[in-house]
Amino acid sequence: LTVETNIPLPVPEGESIRSVAPIEKIESTGQVVMGYTLSTGEANIVRLDANGGVQGFSFEAQIPTDMEDQDNEEVTAEEKFYRWGTVVAIDIFKAPQCFFPSASQVTTASSSEENQTETVPSKSKDEYDLDEEDKVLYSEMIPSSSSASSAPIDITVPDVNPAEEGWFVAVVRQSGMLEVYSLYDLNPGQEAEPRWTSPGC
Repeated sequence: LTVETNIPLPVPEGESIRSVAPIEKIESTGQVVMGYTLSTGEANIVRLDANGGVQGFSFEAQIPTDMEDQDNEEVTAEEKFYRWGTVVAIDIFKAPQCFFPSASQVTTASSSEENQTETVPSKSKDEYDLDEEDKVLYSEMIPSSSSASSAPIDITVPDVNPAEEGWFVAVVRQSGMLEVYSLYDLNPGQEAEPRWTSPGC
């Protein structure tokens, strides 16, 4: 895949590109997407359209706020290393949307589950096959006939089409944090929340 554009990639003066993710083509929009990490500890996602236009989104490096502890001899070199949240790798991949749902999708699924539950009627004391001694022993544990409702049993599944795929961006930081974003959430000038995170990757 060859990409030609007269617009330079956003790289700060004096800095360099350290790694580049494989270039992907989004068939639905005709855009070409690429990602790369910088020597500043940041990373960029760049989308190029058919007319040569460029849209970029930056992942900033996370600098530790407790810098005064960096000179503390009790803090090991390994602890100091993993305090930094600089971006060390980035990848663009395709996956089913249900793998990394948005907050609104999770809320909708939870509401649907609450509205579609099945209750199982409880048995009365007389319906249990117990002798008289057992009935006395377990009388407090066996629900009475007046308690007609029990905890609902969830039998629903979130209404998500597993075959519907979307594009995602994975960001790995020096701290060991793995963050997964939806490509569609990465808009210039706006903040984006990760769909999924995992410490210690």
